[in-house]
Amino acid sequence: MLTSPFLKLATGSEQNIQKMFQVHANNISNATTPAFHQDMILPINETRTNDNGDDITYTRGIKTYVDHKEGDDISTGDPYHIRIRGQGFFGVQGQDGNRYYTRAGNFLLNQDRNLVTPKGDRVLDEGGGDITIPVTVKSIRIHEDGRIIADGNEIAKVGVFTFDDTNALTKKEANLYLPTENAEAQAAQNFEIAHGILEGSNVSPIQEMVALMELSKQDQHNITMLKDYFGLQQRESQSFLDPQ
Repeated sequence: MLTSPFLKLATGSEQNIQKMFQVHANNISNATTPAFHQDMILPINETRTNDNGDDITYTRGIKTYVDHKEGDDISTGDPYHIRIRGQGFFGVQGQDGNRYYTRAGNFLLNQDRNLVTPKGDRVLDEGGGDITIPVTVKSIRIHEDGRIIADGNEIAKVGVFTFDDTNALTKKEANLYLPTENAEAQAAQNFEIAHGILEGSNVSPIQEMVALMELSKQDQHNITMLKDYFGLQQRESQSFLDPQ
């Protein structure tokens, strides 16, 4: 039967299982979010032998990381929708003053005709400046290298940036990343821009549901052990109070 060290491990394991539930649930909720890259879980397991000689594995901690595998194409035909094929991120200037990076290219024009994200963050050109579309423009074409051609004339070039290590990017929102203090953005080289297309989420809802079902089994196993422990404690307390 469980003894005190196992109670601590089982309780900690239950807390980590709940964290894993949250990660998978968040992945599923973002299965249709443009360029959402799923969070992956690396469980830290520990095996202990209980008083009955049974080996019991507990999850004593978890680490998460972002799977930057590219999502599939979503064709929209919108002249301000673009996706990156290959390495890189779009740079956007946040309204909070921070510079963020994203692969979600579902851009639009604001009232000043600046290219912005749906939240209003300004999309940056290759030099870190705003991209403004003149009011007189009738046709827009965005080339594979990011050049924006308006009525036959090049007016800007979308900035595409990369980092030596994508682990230097912290996910702040579903598809928005903030680099760590020492991370330096560089001009990306190995990429192509696709016009009128978005990058979809790389989440597989089926795989996430399977993972949730497996977690549910593990959760039930943990709960059963905790119930056994507390049942034993209750019986021992009752025996102490009523020795007959």
